[in-house]
Amino acid sequence: MSFKVLDDIKDSVRTAATKLARTLTGMLVRNLEAAEGSSKQAQALLKGVLPFLFSTSGLDSPAKGVQGFALKTVLDIIKKSRGEVLRPFIDDLIERLLNLTSSLEPEGVNYLHLNADKYKLTGTDIDKARASATRSSPLMDAIERCLDLLDAETLDRVALRLQNTMKAAPALPTKVAAIRVVISLSTRHAQQFKKWYDVYLGLLEKLVQDRSEVAASQYATASGYLARGSSEKQLLSLAVFLRRIYSETDDLRPRITCAEILTSIAKQANDRFNALATAFVPLIFVGRHDEDAEVKKLFEELWSENVGGPRAVVLYASEIVELIAHHLQSRRWHVKHAAAISLAKAIEAIVSCKGRIASAEGYRLWPALKMALVEKSWVGKEHVLTGYLTFVKHAEDFWKPNADVATELTKASSQSLLLISIREARRRNDPYRQHAIEALGKYAELRHNVDLFSAVAESIEPILEESAVELKSDEDAMEIDSGGKGDGVAKVVRASSINGGAPSAICLPDMGPSDTGIESRGASW
Repeated sequence: MSFKVLDDIKDSVRTAATKLARTLTGMLVRNLEAAEGSSKQAQALLKGVLPFLFSTSGLDSPAKGVQGFALKTVLDIIKKSRGEVLRPFIDDLIERLLNLTSSLEPEGVNYLHLNADKYKLTGTDIDKARASATRSSPLMDAIERCLDLLDAETLDRVALRLQNTMKAAPALPTKVAAIRVVISLSTRHAQQFKKWYDVYLGLLEKLVQDRSEVAASQYATASGYLARGSSEKQLLSLAVFLRRIYSETDDLRPRITCAEILTSIAKQANDRFNALATAFVPLIFVGRHDEDAEVKKLFEELWSENVGGPRAVVLYASEIVELIAHHLQSRRWHVKHAAAISLAKAIEAIVSCKGRIASAEGYRLWPALKMALVEKSWVGKEHVLTGYLTFVKHAEDFWKPNADVATELTKASSQSLLLISIREARRRNDPYRQHAIEALGKYAELRHNVDLFSAVAESIEPILEESAVELKSDEDAMEIDSGGKGDGVAKVVRASSINGGAPSAICLPDMGPSDTGIESRGASW
């Protein structure tokens, strides 16, 4: 049987060839469908026919008419053949059908991608339409029919070949169809697929950073299904992988992928998510304070739906602070900033639940808090200052020297708090400096048993001088806006006066992280 004449130049030849081909394929399908007859004979028939249908005389033919007739024949064979007849060929059929989803895709798709702007579309919009078309295509129906006929031995063959197909997937349709197969295997054949969960979850770690956002989202969704049967070791490996891709690139997509994978695991394998919450929750907590609004929203929804409120922070405080401390050493600004704000929010959550920060918690939080404040000012750092003041107010057991149990560490910590407060007030960034000056005033209020007047006065003297110059040069500037420098100065003056004497003043030049000038005067204070 040859389909070549279906594309003959003569219309009469094409007509006759079409009738002959329909007759022959009809006989073939009826033979495969019939209940009587030897299965071995039917299998021998398929062994000869299938290679021909997938050859250049069939589906690989450049002629569209030949391709269409060969495809219809293949789909009919899969739809109507008996299970015992078709089963030996299923692994090969699935692999070929997956590749066909890309090779038979309309050529107009490439044109749309190249001219997306003309039609006010994006590449993602087009890819979503391609994925939707693949999921509802006759090829996908044929693949699902093959999956219905699997037994344990055939499933192993399919799983083995499916790995290679996913690694070498030529285009988006094949990737989408392959993911559908993985999800079907993990849900409809869960017991037989048991030994493959870890293998495929590890494979998805390599594939999930696909350039196509649609493909990456599909891989992320499949991760949740695979998490149901994966081992604890593999899930912990996944948690490490997620932390790495979140923190080792400035690109937005990997951070979104992290949220999508964790969301899928929480939704599809909630028991596994809860069992390994210590590995997943810290990243979710940091992610919900990300600088990007889209990433922040995804992690915030994940937190509110699957983790909880402040008590969850207390429960996983050790793991959260450990991850924050690690991220604070990152070279990526978005990671450092998210970690710093997360630390401030963690301190506030602990205080809201317990009312105070115990000495042991203080020892855990203090090194990370120092790292979070050492960087120069950035948009949002005022939140870290708020957390810092909360720490000062509620962690007295940690930093306050006690006559009975005073230690070098508590003395050093107490001195560091003062140095940090003054250093932050000396930052040159005006929007941030207003918050830092106010924080210095609040710090002076909290340290009511310590004479801070001299230290505060010396620190804010340059700002008073700066303000005096400005006022002298412009008489109209005598009215100081309530939200400007004067308000912050006044708060510091009042606080330091209560603690030590006459009124004083505010704000200074940025001394940088080391602030050696302050540290050299620490002993005299």
